[in-house]
Amino acid sequence: MILLTVPFAEKDQAKALGARWNAAQKKWYIPDGANSALFDKWHPQATAGSAPGSSAPKGPSMMEVGLTITGDNYLPLDHDCIPWEPCTDCDDIVARHRAGQRSK
Repeated sequence: MILLTVPFAEKDQAKALGARWNAAQKKWYIPDGANSALFDKWHPQATAGSAPGSSAPKGPSMMEVGLTITGDNYLPLDHDCIPWEPCTDCDDIVARHRAGQRSK
């Protein structure tokens, strides 16, 4: 089984090509017999070889696809992470935001 690195914004595209979700590992994968070339952009070796400090291409932002984001609890982040999973990159930003909301 080849696990893929699929940003949340691109999950529907990967699924349409035939990728399957592995709930235990919380990753998309290429099923047996599928054409692995279709999934090259999400292949782990494609993202592992990136230079430090460079970022992989991201999917469209929520605003780019027409979703309006407003409200006191909105917190913009500068990378793709899965919103409902803990993210070490976001923990400090979210904690400071929550502390600021409590002090209001």
